[in-house]
Amino acid sequence: MKFPKIASDLPKELTILAGILIALGALALVRTVISLTMQGGHNVDFLILMLLAGYGLLRLKPYWRLFTLTISVFVLVFTAMPLIFALLRWSQPYPPGQTVGFQVYFWFVTVMGIGASAWALYVLNKPSIARLFTK
Repeated sequence: MKFPKIASDLPKELTILAGILIALGALALVRTVISLTMQGGHNVDFLILMLLAGYGLLRLKPYWRLFTLTISVFVLVFTAMPLIFALLRWSQPYPPGQTVGFQVYFWFVTVMGIGASAWALYVLNKPSIARLFTK
């Protein structure tokens, strides 16, 4: 199998997005392997699918573009909703009594999730990039 285009011919935003997805998927794979081997758990992190999504975006596969768009919308909705509810109730969006480390982690993941999802939606809906997936 050969790539429709080489990676250097792809738009920079698409290459960066695919790289981020591949990195997320690789981290999820490592976390899953650690969970299964060292901790005796059965925790499979489904972010492993991001490996395939990033690779599919590099190969300009339309179904992986649609998958990434769908996941981005879900992350935006289900990450922003708890924040909106918390702001409406003037309370913290996580259970009370959490450690500072948990709070920092929560806000980091929340802000990064919203930002990355919004950026993925922007990049994949750009007409110049969307056109690449219709050939």
